[in-house]
Order: sequence, then C-alpha cells, then structure tokens
Amino acid sequence: MKLREHQELSIQMLRQSLSKGLNRPLLAAPTGFGKTVVAAQIAKQASDKGKRVLFVCDRIKLVQQTLATFDAFGLDVGVMQGNHERTNYSAKVQIASIQTLARKQHLPIFDICIMDEIHSLHKAHKHMMDVFNNLPFIGLSATPYSKGLGKYFNDLLVPITTEQLIDKGYLCEVDYYGGRQANLDGVKNKQLPTGGSDYDPQALSDATEKDGQL
Repeated sequence: MKLREHQELSIQMLRQSLSKGLNRPLLAAPTGFGKTVVAAQIAKQASDKGKRVLFVCDRIKLVQQTLATFDAFGLDVGVMQGNHERTNYSAKVQIASIQTLARKQHLPIFDICIMDEIHSLHKAHKHMMDVFNNLPFIGLSATPYSKGLGKYFNDLLVPITTEQLIDKGYLCEVDYYGGRQANLDGVKNKQLPTGGSDYDPQALSDATEKDGQL
C-alpha cells in the first residue's frame, strides 16, 4: 500500500522525534488523515526488524477495523481479546483494546506501543507507561486537547491540518450548523468505561427536548 505524502511526513516526524530521545510523541492528525494506515506502516517497519509492536485501541469494536488495515499490509498479527479467532501470542504485532489490557494480570511484552484515540486517556494507559517507562509510546489523536496529556507525552507532531487536507482534495469541504445552547443545569453525569465521565444520555435527551432543541 502506497502512503500519501502527509502520511510519509508523519512517519519522518515520528522517527526524528524518537531519534532525539523523545520517546512519547503524540501524532495529532485530523479525522480522515489515515492514522491507522500510518500505524500499520510503523508496525511493518518495526516487525521487519524483529521488534514486537503493541497497538492499543480505545474501544473493543475498533479492534476488527484495525485488524483489517493491518492485514492489508500483510502483517503477522495476533489479537488479544477473549477467545478471538486470531489469538496468536507469538505474532510480532499484537492488537488489543485498553479494556482488555486493563483486566490482564500480566501486561504483554513489546518493544514499541502505539495508542489510538489517546485523548481518552485511561488509567490503564498511564499504568503501562509507568511500568514500561523506558520504551517508546506513540499516541494518536485527532483531538489531543484532554487535560493532562502533557504529563505523559513530550512531543506534539502536526504534519497537516484539516484545512490543508481539504485544499489537497483528500477531505470534502464541511458545512457547519449550530443551535442555541440547551440548559444543562442539573443534568447528571455518567461514568464511562474509559475512566472519565460524560452527561447521562437519557438525562441529556430529556433536557434537550424540554428546552425545545429537538
């Protein structure tokens, strides 16, 4: 699979960052950039050198999507997820969700770890980075704005913007629509599996309908 110029650039930027000893780079790339493709290329280059690669998804349902991309690169991939049909602990490249890793008593052995959607920073992410503090961790996110990310990543890489991707014809132009703000006073929060919290969907729906937004 031939990478696009902005994807090639992102790999060059990551390589330069790691060569400077910045072993916690965060690749900030817009939705539609092809971050999983970049991760697959990194995994291929690393596994070809005999290195073990761990790719961490932030949700279980993204495991299959990532697996399809990695398969397209011809990678030898194992999946850590219950009794998954692609379980293969001897494979150089492993894909796992952060929820699966959080339940494991023993963390897998790897030489480089790529963490997808890292703006949803789970306590299990932090634990892994603390335990393997001498190994490189690459974060991927289109929205790296979560509080505290700077404590765990030491280089922010922005190879291209959404506007530039639109100008180059890789993304469609976007029309923006916005409504008036609903009154969210008293809307209760709900704990998320990732460790954070957000508005309870039903309570948010009730408040929005009451305020005449729907």
